[in-house]
Amino acid sequence: MTAVNRGKGRRRNSPGEAGFSFLELLVVVVIILILLALEIPSLFRSRALARQAAAAATLRTLQAAELTYADTYSMGYSPDLKSLGSIAGQPASAQAAGLIDELLASGDDNGYTYIYLPDPPHNGKINGFSIVAVPDDPCVTGISSLQATSAAPPGPMPGNDGTLPIFGSLGSVTVTTGCGQ
Repeated sequence: MTAVNRGKGRRRNSPGEAGFSFLELLVVVVIILILLALEIPSLFRSRALARQAAAAATLRTLQAAELTYADTYSMGYSPDLKSLGSIAGQPASAQAAGLIDELLASGDDNGYTYIYLPDPPHNGKINGFSIVAVPDDPCVTGISSLQATSAAPPGPMPGNDGTLPIFGSLGSVTVTTGCGQ
């Protein structure tokens, strides 16, 4: 049988009854919400850093695609990103090499916009390029802008004896930080 306190104060549970008061539950919920509020910014920052890492990997992929394009078509680097993409139902060509997917060839991928800047043609060949990856929404989809460049003109490197073709190497990826790091 439960004893009821008819005076002032709250009802006391007998030893066999368990439970929490509304105030105790409210305090626990408030503490949990405060902890979540402290962790949400770091969660968003982690997501932005993950997208930035993916953008750096994409720049390396684009650099490798450029080297493959230059080696395959012997025309120097491509004039634009679309030339690295493909056209459905068409065989690979210098205008659509099929080295990257259509989304990346359009210049957008995973919260970043990729801007391709070829060097001016020299003797009909593009001998260098830069690709800049800019976050679509700075500090949300990415923390930093990144830039990749060609390291050397495509084709055999000077000093090669001709027995083993050595082609231009991947250039650097530069990070420009932002968002109050």
